[in-house]
Amino acid sequence: MSKDHKNYRQKLLIATIISVVVFVSLQTDLFVSLGLLNHASNKPQLQLNALNLAALGMDSRQIEKDVNRMIANMSNAQQGSHFFSGVISGLVFSQPWAGLTVGLIKESVDFTNNYRRDQINREYFIDATIDTIFWALGGYVGFYLLTAIYEIFRENKIRGPKDLIVFLGKKTLAKKNTEIA
Repeated sequence: MSKDHKNYRQKLLIATIISVVVFVSLQTDLFVSLGLLNHASNKPQLQLNALNLAALGMDSRQIEKDVNRMIANMSNAQQGSHFFSGVISGLVFSQPWAGLTVGLIKESVDFTNNYRRDQINREYFIDATIDTIFWALGGYVGFYLLTAIYEIFRENKIRGPKDLIVFLGKKTLAKKNTEIA
């Protein structure tokens, strides 16, 4: 095994671990509890006391928790879309830094739009940094993980779902035959 092949396998393993950590973390409160995704550049001001919700039998603290949870879910969805767009960029441009490049272009357009609206603040820069990190991680995963999967498909002439099922069936049968022997 050559050194380059071993290095590629390590990068493939790292890309797999990154994708698992990102997907699991975006489905849980991990990033929010770490303080990464619980900020918003325009946090909503909840004025629930003025609505006199207690008279209607509603718990204003529970409503506030629900609203904050929805905001966290929206932030997770946004970071997931940045990661996925980075994955696509890494695959399409066949470079591990393609996600970072496309992310920087997108964030510079966002910066220009937010500057025009006078919405540049500390939270914006935190959000832009986190967005760029997800773009970069996605590009890395797209290049090292999806490119490897694409190459496996190409080498085994898998062109569609039927070819994939036949390929997996042959591999399973071959494995069972070696276990029996």
